[in-house]
Amino acid sequence: MNNSIDGYTKSACLLFFLGIKKSIKILKYFNVDEKRKIILKLSDTSILSKKNIDISIKSYKEYYKNLFFNKKKYFNSYLKSIVNKSFNKEDSLFLIDSINNKSTFLKNVKKANSINAKNCYLIFKKEHPQIISVFLKYLNKKKSFKILSFFEKKCSK
Repeated sequence: MNNSIDGYTKSACLLFFLGIKKSIKILKYFNVDEKRKIILKLSDTSILSKKNIDISIKSYKEYYKNLFFNKKKYFNSYLKSIVNKSFNKEDSLFLIDSINNKSTFLKNVKKANSINAKNCYLIFKKEHPQIISVFLKYLNKKKSFKILSFFEKKCSK
């Protein structure tokens, strides 16, 4: 896929999908010239082609991946700065906590995939059913089925 579209077009495509309220919050951090160029791009509905949207999303994912995996400390401080400026204090703390919790959760899921099913069952058996179901959703299917079979045996006794 050729990344031949400019940054203003990519920004316009991404802002379009964020909705009006979030886009306004983000646009306030651009200078007047940048805002003008992005709004001109938004006014041209032809920029919302499948190709441009795919390029924009792919570019965003690559940028995010590079920041997150290669420069985690920089990314965390950058992210906190953007979130703190874009949201009120309560919302920004909630969002940062959500991001950190999701990251921790996904790391734990990865670890759980390496533990045998019986040991996962022993860990999960005292948890609330909703917690168990969410965790099982993220495990690989075979492991989830094996863990559920231990719960079945317990219920049938």
